[in-house]
Amino acid sequence: MTEYLSINKVALLLDISTATIKRWYLWWDNTNFEKPEGLYLPHYYYMDRRKTKFFKEQDIPHLKKFHEDINGKYKGAMSEFNAVYSWGKPGKKILGDRYKKIQKKVRG
Repeated sequence: MTEYLSINKVALLLDISTATIKRWYLWWDNTNFEKPEGLYLPHYYYMDRRKTKFFKEQDIPHLKKFHEDINGKYKGAMSEFNAVYSWGKPGKKILGDRYKKIQKKVRG
């Protein structure tokens, strides 16, 4: 029988916050942001009416690898999402300014 772990238990095992895992999935499920090829995030399950995310026990190594990869070889992959999600209007303005600077450099 497959054992399921709540997002709280997974966060404890990975030594991160539940908010971090939720942010990973907000980014992953959002089609407006590009995901690097080779990065994998396993599916979660709802098993109660409170919409608590649960993960299969065998998915824990995949979540651990995602955590390592997003802080290692794919560092910065979530930067645009984090700017919009975490920083709100200032983040959108910073991103807008960054794109304007890049466009000026490209145009010459």
